[in-house]
Amino acid sequence: MIDQLSNEKILFIFNVLTGMAPYSHEFVESVQDPQMLSGFISAMNNFMGEVSGEEQRHWKTVYGSDSTLIVERSDWCVGVLAVSRETTEARSKLRRIVREFEDSFEMLKESDYYEGHVFQEFDKYVRRIFLSDRLSDKTLVSLNDYPSTMDNYDLPSTRFKILKLRTLLEKEMSVTDLLIQMNLDLDEIMNLIASEIWSNSIRPIYIPTSKSILFLSDGSSGILFAKGNPLGLTTQSIRILAALDGTTPFIEIVKNLPREPSTECLREIGQLVNKGYVEQVSIERRLLFVNECVLAKVIRESARKFGKEKTSEYLSIAEANGILLHPWISRIHSTGQRKTEVVLDSSITPTDLDDIYEAVEYLINSIIDQLSDDVGHISASMILSKAKEYCHDLWSQYLTDVVI
Repeated sequence: MIDQLSNEKILFIFNVLTGMAPYSHEFVESVQDPQMLSGFISAMNNFMGEVSGEEQRHWKTVYGSDSTLIVERSDWCVGVLAVSRETTEARSKLRRIVREFEDSFEMLKESDYYEGHVFQEFDKYVRRIFLSDRLSDKTLVSLNDYPSTMDNYDLPSTRFKILKLRTLLEKEMSVTDLLIQMNLDLDEIMNLIASEIWSNSIRPIYIPTSKSILFLSDGSSGILFAKGNPLGLTTQSIRILAALDGTTPFIEIVKNLPREPSTECLREIGQLVNKGYVEQVSIERRLLFVNECVLAKVIRESARKFGKEKTSEYLSIAEANGILLHPWISRIHSTGQRKTEVVLDSSITPTDLDDIYEAVEYLINSIIDQLSDDVGHISASMILSKAKEYCHDLWSQYLTDVVI
């Protein structure tokens, strides 16, 4: 049996210059005090710095019996996300949030006090980071046992809509059904639902969409495929879990099933995503998909126009020249089947993915430079331009967020 609690528990950002945690958000009801946790993280960070002799910017630590604290540090602030299970997706989101916080509040970094309204726009940004890829017309939502007050809603018209929404969600519904019942457009209903999720008034169950690209989080396979099926998963769910590879869109996976996934199956997959056993590929991985596509397209066009032997020579030279600067090049393989792929470990981090992106970019530019020397800058630039246009069109649907 899978419980419905969120994998994420609490997020906070503290200022290393003042020792204060000016921003925090609770994903579930928590007794954790951000100021107390920030003191704990600060002490841990100082200790590791003394032991290792250098400042640690990406780390984690176990906290209590059931939490892991994921830590991302920038120049003057530290972001901490408490989760049940560490995932690459969670660390990726935390990293983006810390970078945005530092950029947005650079001028206030030495302030001891912040007015609450300072973070209104930033809070919306954080909400979008965590919810944009979890909300769709398929998402299931229901009312929490103890919804918050409606003090955050100033307009009577908005309060009326929220009251109607909460009444309908006394039983679980999909966003599609809510659209019909509420008679609102998709953007407005999404905004209302996101606001209610963010205030812990309603709980969502993510349902995979055609754009979803999923994989098992590090260490979860031993639980999901344990003998006797202790989680009580359906046969369909088990088959889908076995097929998740972090590269194939969900719609392609379900096409290979004997029959369309049942509502119960999709619900189970969604609950596993909520709990962190299954995760969506991060934005860094999606950008890498685009660059892998560009490299494959450049190699393919070069082989078609100038021959496979010459193109293999270009690639070999690029690899030899770049492998010491970008060691990840050793794990980039052109399969010869119109595809280029990178061999990744399950514990890959967003920082690793940045490095791999640069390694692929190096190979692309090196091949184009060699082509320019042999056939001219214009011809080489045309190959690169068409490859980028093709791949951006192919992957654009997987890079867009829902506006909430």
